[in-house]
Amino acid sequence: RRFVWRASPVNNLRHYRMTRVTFGVSSSSFIANMCVKRNADDFGHKYPLAAKIVNNSFYVDDCLAGADSVEESIEVHRQLQGLFSEAEFLLRKWNSSSPAVLEAIPADLRASQTSLPISSTENVYMKTLGVEWHSVMDHFRLDVNNHTLTGSLTKRTLVSDIARTYDVLGWFAPIIIKLKILFQRLWESKVAWDDPVPKAVEDVWSKWRSELKSLSRIHIPRCYFPKDVQVISLQLHGFSDASEDAYSGVVYLRMEDTDGNVHTALVSSKTRVAPIKHLSIPRLELCGAHILTKLLSHVMSALNIPVENVTAWTDSTIVISWLDGSPRRFKTYVGNRISFI
Repeated sequence: RRFVWRASPVNNLRHYRMTRVTFGVSSSSFIANMCVKRNADDFGHKYPLAAKIVNNSFYVDDCLAGADSVEESIEVHRQLQGLFSEAEFLLRKWNSSSPAVLEAIPADLRASQTSLPISSTENVYMKTLGVEWHSVMDHFRLDVNNHTLTGSLTKRTLVSDIARTYDVLGWFAPIIIKLKILFQRLWESKVAWDDPVPKAVEDVWSKWRSELKSLSRIHIPRCYFPKDVQVISLQLHGFSDASEDAYSGVVYLRMEDTDGNVHTALVSSKTRVAPIKHLSIPRLELCGAHILTKLLSHVMSALNIPVENVTAWTDSTIVISWLDGSPRRFKTYVGNRISFI
């Protein structure tokens, strides 16, 4: 990025060039990501483990990765620091669920709140992508923002409240969708952005807000299955459903171990508010199957699970009948979604 500048009209033009990525410029995110990816391409042959993690486990400047053993985790740290040192970067704020891994990392490079030893009773959480991680207990919880409302509740405030509750994987979608449905009802009433909302809407919002803090007591294990088992079979199962208000899709991971035990874990979910234009329940069920197909495709790619190990479920016999037929038999709305699925 170059600039032309002069302090006075009588001065000659001078040319300046940025030598650092400036935070807040529209191109900053792209440049930062491309620098990281290019560095991995150039030096990936020297640090193959780190290059794979850079391409698959980085989100802007956050890395969330894991390993199957303490030794491999330490090697991940070594290779990542080596790879980024080629571009004169230094990775900081390291944390791990293993004290042995943390001991292998210099104290000045660990997360600021991470010191050894850590008690499992300590309330030590790291914030990452809208969720909080307890490194010792090795579980996630939702980062609930308990801000205090000043002034009257408006439509703008309501939208802001929805945006603050950031649930990237949809673990708490059944709770958050309630506020999205409430906002749609508010939109239908044609209330202006900065006008106070009706009393009935405010009462529902107040009750929802008072119950939101209880979500922080729900803990999601980081590992999909117990650490002391050997998994021999992995399957993805997705379920879709719909009502007059909303439709959704949710994906679970099903695992079998060497002892024949079955373990299941919630992976991700997606919800959508039903359109304002009235749709029949079968069409909404089809929308649920459509959103589940997209979600399954994404999870399959992220977890590298082959399609033969994936099953999608719906309780709508009409949708199943549609899927058994040719998309050309139906109108555009139904045909396009059947074709995609």
